[in-house]
Amino acid sequence: MFLVNGPAVHTFAIFVKNSGMGFKKINEKVEQALVQRNWQEPIEKQKAFFSAVKSGRHVVYQDEKGKGKSTGLLIAAMHQLKMQPEGDNARLLIFAPDKETVLKLVEAYQDFAEDEELRIFPVFEGPALNKQRDLIYPGADIVIGTPRSIVKLYFHNGLNLMSCKIVAVDDAHEMTNLNWHTEVQRIMESLPKAQRILIEEKPTTKTKQLVEVCFEASQKV
Repeated sequence: MFLVNGPAVHTFAIFVKNSGMGFKKINEKVEQALVQRNWQEPIEKQKAFFSAVKSGRHVVYQDEKGKGKSTGLLIAAMHQLKMQPEGDNARLLIFAPDKETVLKLVEAYQDFAEDEELRIFPVFEGPALNKQRDLIYPGADIVIGTPRSIVKLYFHNGLNLMSCKIVAVDDAHEMTNLNWHTEVQRIMESLPKAQRILIEEKPTTKTKQLVEVCFEASQKV
């Protein structure tokens, strides 16, 4: 198995060492991280997703639970960021359904990049939102958060996304907030040059609306 993914839990699986790791022209640092962790050969859909993200096109990635969608996003995003810090403003923004998922994703990204100096921060609703803003302010490479909290920070000048290269929605099918798709849409429309990625098990009414508005000329995997 490439990845075991239980309810609302991301378990980033362990690979078998393999030359090239099955990804074409992958960043050397990312490949080293995969090899060091003995991660297993990716499935075909993950390789197709990786190639689509590398192309720079907007991507909609659909697959069943437990098929490694979040892992595929992690690897592709790390490749696009060249696995290294740069500047002061976030270059990767990931929307996640809830605080629990946000923290699990942050832990997974931090673990994968433990040998680098990437600055990875969570953002979620609560009384500590201002403290989260203060942690991000000095500099961030990756910000992972819930839609409402990200919108609050961004439109109150607590989150600078002028250098953002990728805006992704992970586990979009799990989003239950009534307005999450419009909140994500507001951010995406504010960042016209950023690549857009949607990860879901199957389309919902809200994800269809978001794709229709924000994913022009996208590639579906």
